[in-house]
Amino acid sequence: MGDRFTHVILGGGMVAGHAAGVMVKQGVEPGEVCTVSMDEDLPYERPPLSKGLMRGEKQEAEVFINDPGFYEDNGIEVLLNTRVKSVDLDAREVSSRKHAMGFENLLIATGAWPVDDRVMAAFTLGIPWKRTKAIAEIIKAAKQIPAEVLTDESRDLEELAE
Repeated sequence: MGDRFTHVILGGGMVAGHAAGVMVKQGVEPGEVCTVSMDEDLPYERPPLSKGLMRGEKQEAEVFINDPGFYEDNGIEVLLNTRVKSVDLDAREVSSRKHAMGFENLLIATGAWPVDDRVMAAFTLGIPWKRTKAIAEIIKAAKQIPAEVLTDESRDLEELAE
């Protein structure tokens, strides 16, 4: 087994980011917390992506739950782009392809992916549809392209974003 943490947070969304903030306020020591996330970015608020970042009304830094330096400043290890392959509750261990870590307390904050008609339409059109910062930035950039340059697919992407 690799490292051992007092608290392991599985997930990289809103709950994970807020939980890390609460743990710091409650006095966890550096090195006690690890967040494991499939996301490529630190935890951020998803609603502001479509209600601010994509429209150009918010800056990227405004969607993050905690300042980017928060995790390092507070000794919180963050494993991004990491998919957990197993959780052994008896052994109190979490494993991914590259990491294995022990824990005393495990918070599962993986959230959920919404499925609606727009999602099904996006898959049909081959458009990735999950509310991530990367997708929000692509849509924001697509909205700044002059209409005569847009392809049918990028128009579809813009319409799906609204």
